[in-house]
Amino acid sequence: MTRGAFDGAVAVSSGLPDPQVVNLLKASSRLVLAKIWKAGQAGEELNAEEERYYRVMLEHEEYHDLWDSLEYVYDKDIMIDGVSPFLHITIHAVIEEQVAKGQPPEVVETLERLQRAGLDRHEAIHRIGRVFGRCLWSTLQAQKPFDATRYVSELRELRP
Repeated sequence: MTRGAFDGAVAVSSGLPDPQVVNLLKASSRLVLAKIWKAGQAGEELNAEEERYYRVMLEHEEYHDLWDSLEYVYDKDIMIDGVSPFLHITIHAVIEEQVAKGQPPEVVETLERLQRAGLDRHEAIHRIGRVFGRCLWSTLQAQKPFDATRYVSELRELRP
């Protein structure tokens, strides 16, 4: 066994993090989402990243009940209609960040192209997110760096 990137994180020979570390990170990130949701609902000031996540959480009304109870179920494996709401909004927020920063520029170009073709912005973000998710999954499976060239290529090929 080897030490992982996180202090105390022990990885098995496959290079994957210890499941206990993964569960700790998962619970921590979900508690952060619970804090963002609660603060946003109370009208408290949020930083730019928190605001982006809060807006994405608001856009997904199908998850509002979950967000309301997140501090009580943060450690549970939750799937809604076969989708992890946490992964869903995280990928959605990542795409929103890419659009806001214009990086890679092909994300903005793809968003505009999909909207010109008749998709609303939310659905277009989801389509881009599916491409990102596939590329991310391949990266994790292969245990290699994210393939930005593949991502851009798939974005260019994406049709409504």
